[in-house]
Amino acid sequence: QRRVHGAAFLLTFSYQLFFDAKYDHSAKRTKDENSECETLRYQLAMGYSMFFSNSLFLALALFFQLYLLKAFDKRLNFCVSILSAAGLVYWLAFENEKTVKKRRG
Repeated sequence: QRRVHGAAFLLTFSYQLFFDAKYDHSAKRTKDENSECETLRYQLAMGYSMFFSNSLFLALALFFQLYLLKAFDKRLNFCVSILSAAGLVYWLAFENEKTVKKRRG
């Protein structure tokens, strides 16, 4: 069960990385500092980061479980597929943040 908690840990950090990249990127494009606009921008960035991370995690976990690790023991299949999917989502979020920072200069 500790391995599954590790996946939740990685997904939580990937949410934060995707959110930071999207929120900062959208904040740079608009100069309006209206409170309502800022709240909407925050909600959009949070919704995007959660939807994208969860969709990617689900697709990767299903791919690993149903195709790549199908021949392995079910317990090993579950642990490895969940951790691999969460790790890849975190890695993609980290690379996305590096790319956004590089574009900003």
